[in-house]
Amino acid sequence: MIRETPLDIFRVDQKGVLWVESAATFDDAKARIQQLAARQHGDYLVLNHLTGKKILFDTDCSPTPSSQLSHSIHERTAVMD
Repeated sequence: MIRETPLDIFRVDQKGVLWVESAATFDDAKARIQQLAARQHGDYLVLNHLTGKKILFDTDCSPTPSSQLSHSIHERTAVMD
């Protein structure tokens, strides 16, 4: 059976790993992580149920001239079981 939303997004922090929501595409997951990082900085993990691949995103924030925060995410392959 193929899942309608094959990707799951998790927040990773000192307390552990918390499921956030599902996403249909990798681009959707990445965009949603950017939105989430605007409110809550930290690491986010995307799990692809079709391939088993895990991608860890660490969010980085830096001030902009308009005093708003600009959020970028850095992708790295997660080595987790």
